[in-house]
Formats: sequence, structure tokens, C-alpha cells
Amino acid sequence: MLKEFNAEVQKTDEILSSTNVAEMLSDDELDRIGMDCVDGFEKDKSSRKEWESRYEQALKLASQFAEPKTFPWPNCANIKYPLLTIACLQFSARSYPVLVPPVEAVRCRTVGYDESGEKGKRAERISKHMSYQVLEQMDEWEEDMDRLLVMLPVTGTEFKKTYFDPSKGRNVSCHVMPKDLVVNYWAKSLETAIRKTHVLHMTKNDVRERILREVFLDHKLDEPTGQPEKNISDEIQGVSYQDDVSPYVILEQHCWLDLDEDGYQEPYVVTVEKESRKVLRISARYLTDSVERNEKKKIISIKPIEYFTKFSFIPSMDGGFYDMGFGTLVGPINETVNSTINQILDAGTLASLQQGFLARGIRLKSGEKKFRMGEWIPVDTNVDDLRKGIFPLTFPGPSQVLFQLLSLMISAGEKLTSTTDLRTGESPGQNQPATTTLAVLDQGAKVETAINKRLWRALKNEYKKLYELNRVYLEDKEYFRILDPLKSDMETIQRSDYDGDPSDVAPSGDPNTGSDTQRLKQAEAIIASLGQGSPADPLKAWDKFYRALGVAPNTLLPEKMPPPPPDPKMILAQAEVLKVKHTLKNEQRELDNDKSDLVLKAAVATSQVILNRTASLLNIAKAEAAEQGTQIEQYQSVMDQLSQQQQLIEDEKQRRHELMLAQENPPMPEDSQPQEVANDQSGLPAMETTPGDPGGTPSPEGDQATIPGTNAGSGNRPYPVG
Repeated sequence: MLKEFNAEVQKTDEILSSTNVAEMLSDDELDRIGMDCVDGFEKDKSSRKEWESRYEQALKLASQFAEPKTFPWPNCANIKYPLLTIACLQFSARSYPVLVPPVEAVRCRTVGYDESGEKGKRAERISKHMSYQVLEQMDEWEEDMDRLLVMLPVTGTEFKKTYFDPSKGRNVSCHVMPKDLVVNYWAKSLETAIRKTHVLHMTKNDVRERILREVFLDHKLDEPTGQPEKNISDEIQGVSYQDDVSPYVILEQHCWLDLDEDGYQEPYVVTVEKESRKVLRISARYLTDSVERNEKKKIISIKPIEYFTKFSFIPSMDGGFYDMGFGTLVGPINETVNSTINQILDAGTLASLQQGFLARGIRLKSGEKKFRMGEWIPVDTNVDDLRKGIFPLTFPGPSQVLFQLLSLMISAGEKLTSTTDLRTGESPGQNQPATTTLAVLDQGAKVETAINKRLWRALKNEYKKLYELNRVYLEDKEYFRILDPLKSDMETIQRSDYDGDPSDVAPSGDPNTGSDTQRLKQAEAIIASLGQGSPADPLKAWDKFYRALGVAPNTLLPEKMPPPPPDPKMILAQAEVLKVKHTLKNEQRELDNDKSDLVLKAAVATSQVILNRTASLLNIAKAEAAEQGTQIEQYQSVMDQLSQQQQLIEDEKQRRHELMLAQENPPMPEDSQPQEVANDQSGLPAMETTPGDPGGTPSPEGDQATIPGTNAGSGNRPYPVG
């Protein structure tokens, strides 16, 4: 089993590494493959015969191709009304800037948490590199995209082919017309189709060049005989082959073959010359990592490489592979409009031209009679005979019914294609409000928005193919140009950047905003929300605004957003805060001054108490020396009162100090203070008085002090204050 698996893997590796697998096959195998490819192509082409007829008619209508008419007479009116042409041009003009922005065509998203910011930097590098590829490096991409959007409304289905071209050393994504990509009409999708054949036309020199490059097998092909198949595009343009040498018709068929004879068909690309049915090349259409095996190492599935991307306008209602465009939907209406206009013109022609019968009795020369302006021709008959001998045929002229029918058909076609007056830029009138006009435009854009979403999905698939090609063929490190005046003109991209999921890339355009006015209104609303506390990133908001204006943001925006200007309300609030702080500072200064005064007054009062106490001690000492008995007890009572007074002063100092520290607490009201404590003029509490003591505190004035409890007039001897 292991030997069989190794042999199978070795053969698969040989197939994948070979430039042309046809070199590994015998002539009989190549002949059989060539016959099968051409027969399959003919069957697929036959299945879409009716679609090809509709396709040709739609192209003639859209291109205003006028075929010669002989009914009702030769050279009759043959007007082509541009109903379908206007619809196609309008759609292309509106969809092109939506799907292909001028600055950044591809955008890579960041999925998951990005703490270090590396995912965001990688996404930015991929966005810039792929936008550079499609807008700058791939010269044919934007032009082919423009042609595709013009033709898609006509045909309903267009294709793009994406691959790596070794001769150019870069990716290629070119437009393929539906007539040149033959797929069975009843295939469910492009990815699941059994065959898809790309019809190519190569000159003899082109084939020879590929043989010399060892891309094609060196078959001796016969000279192509006869003219190539007539092309409707050539008929419209009036082009015909005048050269005697016709090009080869090369069929590049993407199909499935079992070349390793394991019972499972693998995807290949087979190139065959149609006339001789010779196989020129066979190449694998899968990679090693796209092969899925079971537990027994047998191949159970292979994911093929898809070259083509289908762009759909409106899905086919009969379930067919080729979808519908305006050519199918509006074509009959456009034909009716053309017939009606031509009938009106023919009726006007008949009414304007004079014709009728001439009687035999009139003496006139036979043949045409031509009159010059102001000319009178003499005849050999009288007036009455002349009047009786001529019978003119009269025609009523154009019918009003035809005009009504014409108006009805044009209106129906405009509604179907969303090309009413408002959508084509015509003024709705002076009395219609702006809001009503915007609502009408928004409603009329619904059909177009749905189509743009289909194209957006197709464009995303094309970008995924380019992503996969970069993952395989990009250099390990590549430099590319960017148009950013704020940065260097060169940036780098690594192949490892494309190791992620290709589904992360998508078109940067928004298919939901179909008009420039709608995009600008949306961007203005985001900018306005920034001033209302929106959490949106200002730099991204302004980036969206400039893109809506059609201006490259990198020419105007800095790398980092400058700080916003101060809010006037905040300036007023800050000024009010500073004013309050200044007021509090002044109040604190005044409070500190009051505190100093209180400390000074307390110190003076303390000094006075100490002075009085000293005097009392002196008097007691003298009394003890001179007297004894009750007089000494009176002196001792005065000393106790002085000690109590000093203690009260100390307590009051402590209380006021605590009040100063607690500035936030309001001062105690006067009625809540203790009744025995009354503020005097000095701010100190009054001393307690004993019964019969009229003065309380001894007076410091004079050289004497009266002892409380004594009376100067009662015979008590005063004591001098020492």
C-alpha cells in the first residue's frame, strides 16, 4: 500500500511540475482527448443557440445598428430609438465610480483582536499593494473593467480571466466576452460546470512563438482554411477580414481528466486547435495542498484553481447559466418604439408627398413634372378639364394613437431601466420639495443597488483569485510605488503577508451608496457627529469625507489627527473655576490673618493671667508673713480662680484651632454655644464671678488690685500689686 501511495504521489508531483503534461502522453491518448474536447465544445455551443440569437439582437439594439429596410418601400424610415443605449450608459456611469474608487480599489479587513496592531499593519500593506496592482501595475485591468460595465447591461453576463503570465512576470485579469466563453446553458454555476471553453484566435506567428518557448507541442498544423466565423461585433463595426491568411481557432478547455488512471478525474486545462483537433498543451489546474485524501491515502477530492469570474446583471428566470440584461428585458419594448416612430415618419412622408391619378383626356406630356419655385407651366387644356382630370390620393397623416403608444412604451422602458427624468439629471420642477426629490431618487436607485451588490460579490471573487496568485508567485519581498506625499514613494510587501484567509480582501466601494450626493450626505453626517461626542475615529471620518468628495485623503490628512480646538463652553467653565479658586485663595488669606489676630489676643490674655497670678502669689506671700487665718483663705481662693481662668483660655485656643482646620464645616451658630461662655471684645471668655464679686477679673490698671470678695470701703486693707 505504501509503495502504491508513493508511486501515486510521485506521479502527481511530476504532473504538477510539468509545463506541458501532453509530453507525458501517447499520440493515441492525445487524439482521444482532442476529439473529446472539440465534441464537448460543440455540444455546449449548441445548448445556448437561443441565447446567442438574443445576444446578437441586444448588441444591435444597443449599438444603434441600422439594417437596410425594404418595407413598406425601399429606403423607408429606419430610426433606432436609444432607449437601451441610454440605460446602459447611465448604469455604467453610476456603477463605475462605486465599484472602482480612484484612490483605493481593494481593502483588506482585520479579523479578531489586534492588541499589538500587527494585523492592522498587515491589512494596510495588502490593501495598498493590491490597489497598486489593479490600478497601476496591471495596465489592462481598469480599461477592461470599464468595458465590462458598459456591456454588462446589454448582455447580462460578462467574464474576467485571472492568471499569472510568466512572460510579463505579473498577474493578468482580462475581460472575456460571453460569446468567447462557451459553457453549457444548463450548468448550475461556473465553478461546478463540467467544461468551460475559452475560444482564442491566434495567428500563425503566435502559435510558433509558443512552440519555441516549449509551451505548445511542435505539431505540424495545416494552414487555416476559409474565413473565420462571422462575428456580430465585426458586423456592427463594419469590419471584415481582407487578409488571405486566417487565424487559428484555439480552444482552451477547462475540464476533468483521469490521466493517472486511479478512477478519479483531476482538473486540467487542455489547449486544442479546433480544425485539426490536435492537442497543443495540457496543464494541471490544481495544487498539491488542494488534494484531499482519506485514511487509505486515496484521493477523494481536489479543489481546482478557478481562472474565470462571472459578473451577473440579473439572474436568469429560466435557471440558465447565462443571465439577463436590459437587452433581453427592454429589447422588445425598444423594437416597439422603433416601429412606432418609423410608422409615424412614414405616415408623415405619405401625407406630405402628392400623388394620384390622371385622366386620359388631359393633354399633358407624360413623365415627371418638376416645378421650380415661382414657376408656372402652360398646358393645352382648360381649367375645368384640368381639375376634373386629376384625382389626388390623400393620406390622413400620423395618428394620435401612435403618439400615445409611443409615449406609453418609452415610459415603460424608462421605468424598467431606472432612467426616468430624475435619474438622468433633469430638473423635477420648481414646486417639488428637496426632501421629496431625494426620496424619489433613493427609491429609484433600489434596483441599481441590488445589481451593484451582485457586481461587488463578483469583484470580491476576482480579488480573492489575485490574492491566491500573490501567495504563490509573489517574490519573498517586493517593493511597490504608492502615491502618498506624506510618506516615501516606495513600500514593501512580503509573500508571507498573503498567508492569511483570502476572504479578508474585498472592494473598498460601498454598493449601498449609489450616488455621489448620497455618499457625501453620509460623510457629512459622520463629521457632524464628531462634535456631538461620537466615539468615531476623526481621522477615518475625515478620510471617508474626502473620498466622498473624490479627493485623495493622503494628500490632505496628516498621519495623526491634531488635537481639536477648545470648546467655548469649556473655556468659560475653566474661567469660572479659576475665579472660584482666586476667591477661595483670598478667603484663605483673610482666615490666616484672623488666625494670627486670635493667636496674638490669646497670648496677651495668657500674659495678663500670668501677671495677675504672679501678683496674687506675691500678696499671699506677704499675707503669710503678716497675717494668718481667714485672710489667707481668701487669697488662696483668688489663686484658684486664676488657675481656672488660664485653663479656660487654653481650651478656647484649642477649640478655635480645630475650627480653622475644618474650613469646610460652617461655624456654629451663637445660640448653640455654651451659656457660660460669652465672647467679650477681646475674643476671650469672661471669668467666673463669685457671689458678691462685682468685678470678676482683677484690673491690671494702677499699682493696686482689689481682691475679689472684699470691699474697699468696709475697712479691708488693700494690697498693692507687686
